[in-house]
Parts: sequence; C-alpha cells; structure tokens
Amino acid sequence: MKRLFLDDLRMPIDCISYMHLRTAHYELYKEEWIIVRSYSDFIFWIEKNGLPDLISFDHDLGDEYEGHPSGMECAKWLVEYCLDNQLKLPRWLVHSANPAGTENIKGLLTSFEKNQLKWIAVETKDITAKNL
Repeated sequence: MKRLFLDDLRMPIDCISYMHLRTAHYELYKEEWIIVRSYSDFIFWIEKNGLPDLISFDHDLGDEYEGHPSGMECAKWLVEYCLDNQLKLPRWLVHSANPAGTENIKGLLTSFEKNQLKWIAVETKDITAKNL
C-alpha cells in the first residue's frame, strides 16, 4: 500500500499523540509512509508515481506569507488532477494541527467525494441506457 504523508516538519509517528482523538485509523501512522514536504514535492510525486492509496494532509506548509502554498492548495490540485484524469479520489486523512485548515481540507475532499459518487451513478445509468 502506498501512503503519502504531506507535512513540512512532522514525521508520521508524531501524529499518533493526537490523531487517536480524530480517527480509529491512527495506528496507520506507525506504518511506512512516503514523505513529501511541500506543494511542489506533492505534485511531483503524484505526477511521477500516480495516485497513492492514502494521503495524509497537513495544512500549514511553511509560511504562507512567504508564498508557500498550503495543504489546501495540494487538496485543490488533487481534485483537479482526479477530474482531469477521471480518477477516483484516494483515501485521505487530515493530520494538521490547524483546526480551520483541517476543516477546509475535509470540506473540499468530502464534497468532491459526494459529487464523484453522483457522477459515477449518472455515467453508469447512461451507459446502461445506451446498451439497452
């Protein structure tokens, strides 16, 4: 299983101390992860290797005021990548310590997942109707 961990500072194991309060899957942070530290590393890795099975997002990737894109920008790019390539969004978690950033990433990805399910249902219905 390919797991991608986006964080400018932390290691996956560092997240266990608080992720046990957010998800039953906190033990995953003990597993092996591929670590990317920035927006550009995130994009480069996915474009080179394809989508991982699971992504864990941090929100604050360096100082936004110095022009460092956030984890939210990575999530937006991921949504566009999935749309452009007609791919299902991989499983995801948000391990950010920024509560507002966490909710923003969760909101975007949850909304995209719900809409993606609707699109799949419509496409399946269209294909079935054409085959009749």
